[in-house]
Amino acid sequence: GCQYLWNTTSVDQTIEAASSGTYTVQVTTPANCAATFDAVVTLMPEVHIDLGNDTTICANSPITLDAGVSGLDYLWNTSAITQTISPTASGVYAVNATNGYCSGADTLLLTVQPVPQDVLVDVTSCIDVPVVLNAGNPGCSYAWSTGGDQQTTVVTTPGTVSVLVTDQAGCSNTFDAVVQFVGYPVVDLGPDSVLCEGDLIELDAGNPGAAFTWNTGQSTSSIVVAGSGDYVVAVSNGYCTTTDSVRVVFNPRPSRIPAHDFFTCLDEDPHYVIISAGNQGASYNWSSGEDTQVILAGAYGWYYVDITNQFDCSLRDSASVTEFCPPSLYVPNTFTPNGDGTNDVWMVSGKNIGHFDLNVFDRWGNVIFHSEHPDHGWDGQINGQPAPNDVYVWRMEYRFIEKVEGDQGVNKK
Repeated sequence: GCQYLWNTTSVDQTIEAASSGTYTVQVTTPANCAATFDAVVTLMPEVHIDLGNDTTICANSPITLDAGVSGLDYLWNTSAITQTISPTASGVYAVNATNGYCSGADTLLLTVQPVPQDVLVDVTSCIDVPVVLNAGNPGCSYAWSTGGDQQTTVVTTPGTVSVLVTDQAGCSNTFDAVVQFVGYPVVDLGPDSVLCEGDLIELDAGNPGAAFTWNTGQSTSSIVVAGSGDYVVAVSNGYCTTTDSVRVVFNPRPSRIPAHDFFTCLDEDPHYVIISAGNQGASYNWSSGEDTQVILAGAYGWYYVDITNQFDCSLRDSASVTEFCPPSLYVPNTFTPNGDGTNDVWMVSGKNIGHFDLNVFDRWGNVIFHSEHPDHGWDGQINGQPAPNDVYVWRMEYRFIEKVEGDQGVNKK
């Protein structure tokens, strides 16, 4: 029932505020009483969200979805509350944005195409074995750094090889592999060898850390050989294998001399012993200075001989000539201990005397001299004084050493 006057010139009780600003109205009652009121109106802008058209991307191509208007409150169906997100999986992505009064929303269908997978691996090969690299991903197109355009490429030089693989959807990926080539082990067992029986030779294949396979079944870097034969080793560094062989021959040594112990009496004919070194056709070097196969040993003692056969293999052997004359014993019945250097000592002489015990008595039965060895004789003194000329009695016990037949030259008492 009042009258109204707005600063918009409207006289209606109500108006629509079409823009932000201060709206003032004067209200007059029928009693002609008036009052003025105002209101501040703020109109917020509408929120328009545009994520763009539905799109398809490759898995290795990043994409950012942007709600497009800053300063708003955002809520994505992924629970993100940022203005932008960077999805990596296929799906429908939706966002709602508000400025507190106005809201906007949009959705986008994202399709993520898979990209070719990396199946290349670094390869090490023997120097003369080409490497075949396979990029996998059948049905794709290929662009190798080597210039090839097939799924596989052959590499013969060391280095890094790369390939661009593009699938039918146009998604591509680049892969690379390092190719290395290893040389052959150097193996030298040396020249064929000829040795003498009883010698040893070490065959060394070198190459520490490698793997070894000998035809003897051994697996060490070196082996010690004592028998004739062909010896073969294969040496592998894990990529290349080298084989080498060597022939080793062990020639026989001379045989030992037939007899080593000779018991004889050189005082009797023929006054020598025949010693043969055997090994017909060999060369000989005796310690006596002779160089024949047979020597006539005319002295007691050891005889050494170096024997060298036709294979130039040598052997040192020896023989012993030991005195063994028939047992004998001679006892003189007089002597003249006058110091003239002749017949001054009364003593027995003989050969092969084993046990010996001698006592000399005076006429009263007293022992004036005692000896337990044939070489120890009486000098004609009693208690340091010359004994008077007289007849003295002696008593002797002895045992001869004899050679018993069938005992192979061993002396028995």
